[in-house]
Amino acid sequence: MNQNNSRRESSTSSGATARNPAAITSGRRRASMFDPIDPTELQKTLYQKLNQEQNSNEREEQVVDSIGSFEFGIQYMSDSQKLTVNLLRIFDLQFKETSPNSDLYCRCTLMPDKSTFQTKLVKRNSNPVFEEQFEFDCLDLSKLESRYIEISVYEVDKVTREDCLGMFGHKLNYQNIENKKIFLKEIKPFVRLSEENYIGDLMFSLAYLPAAERLTIVVIKARNLQGLGPDKKLLPDPFVKVCILSKDGKKLKKKKTSSQKGTMCPVYNEEIVFTNLKKDQLNDIIIQFLIYHDSLTNRELLGSFSISSSSRGNEYAQWKDMLESKKSIAWWHSLTALNSNVDSDHNLNQNFSINNRKNSKSINLFSFKPKPISISYKQAQALGEHP
Repeated sequence: MNQNNSRRESSTSSGATARNPAAITSGRRRASMFDPIDPTELQKTLYQKLNQEQNSNEREEQVVDSIGSFEFGIQYMSDSQKLTVNLLRIFDLQFKETSPNSDLYCRCTLMPDKSTFQTKLVKRNSNPVFEEQFEFDCLDLSKLESRYIEISVYEVDKVTREDCLGMFGHKLNYQNIENKKIFLKEIKPFVRLSEENYIGDLMFSLAYLPAAERLTIVVIKARNLQGLGPDKKLLPDPFVKVCILSKDGKKLKKKKTSSQKGTMCPVYNEEIVFTNLKKDQLNDIIIQFLIYHDSLTNRELLGSFSISSSSRGNEYAQWKDMLESKKSIAWWHSLTALNSNVDSDHNLNQNFSINNRKNSKSINLFSFKPKPISISYKQAQALGEHP
């Protein structure tokens, strides 16, 4: 009996200590999960670390859209109506892993005028320094606020200008650039067409010789073309058809490359030459590239691309290089899909035959009777109809 009473007393005493936080902290027994929490005994350092980790994660999520910071200066001189842009340096530039031996250059464009300047090549590094100055002339103050500067960063290898790493825009405001001012802006990564619309790229170069009135197009290669069939896994036999079109879509000239068997990344390195093209005519033509699967039964269109004097972005830059530069430099361009899966010549012939059927009269061969022809006796003897 005494032992039972002592056990009850001990249990009641333990229950009292469970209800009393002071008894818990006195070190009489080990705290239970059912005991109330004493805020004074919380380790605040653990929660500080969690908060720091959450803040760092939020900062990383915010910086995902940036591949570096670009430092540049702008000044507008109202007396001479000149806009001066200084491209200084880039901080913490992120690269693509495809071209480890490439170089860098920047392009500064006044939009929407499309006046463009380009820096010199700089060796690939995370903090490239350019320190180049460009001037845009004849820029009226009244038109200043409707303009903006577009600065883009490109990655270059020894042969081709492959990819645009990123770009950003800066709106012009006279109050901010009356005196020379230095800006620091984040470089947004270059985003091409969405993966749903992406069907491959085509690399080619353009060169024009005014004295000979000759346009030379070198079709170099394509990459990441779509396959054939419903699952897009069958390898195509692609070839490239190059067409010279007028602004209204009329086909003036056309030529094509050889076909490459069973590949989604064909290499051509073929030169296509169009002659008798005056320099004034270049503003009125469109160069169209069509990539087809070479087949007698089903000539499926794998992708297309068009470039002209009214193009924008990289297309306009390559067109301008064709007119001004003596060297032909190759560029990558993303392909787009057309609504038709057959050749435009085939479409024209098909439409022509349909129109002919509409304009022609239907003839029943079973009820058709030819008209009798009257001939003389001598003519019949010559034909062997009479002895």
